[in-house]
Amino acid sequence: MPPSEQARNPGSRGSVGKLAGAELARFSAGVAAELLGSDAIAWDATDREAARWAAAILAAPAGGIAGGSNEIQRNIIGERVLGLPKEPQVDRDVPFRELRVGTRARVEEAQ
Repeated sequence: MPPSEQARNPGSRGSVGKLAGAELARFSAGVAAELLGSDAIAWDATDREAARWAAAILAAPAGGIAGGSNEIQRNIIGERVLGLPKEPQVDRDVPFRELRVGTRARVEEAQ
């Protein structure tokens, strides 16, 4: 990679990479769990290799959460890479404390 591109923000390309990495980690963890069977959830405390695999399987879902969920990454890719329109935001100019959603709205209406 040329030095001029090394310091640049990856932008939406980073979202593609993050999503691909998270999906690959989750798929790999599923394959490992299938291959390891019961050793994936219960292993001999002295078996360091089994413990390493179990830790990797348990950590795999974190990749889809850290740095923005896979759903957020898909929205970024759709809007910035594919040029799809943004989702409607009818409450964009409403302060968070004034949002009328979920149980909070029901509690305030009862008062």
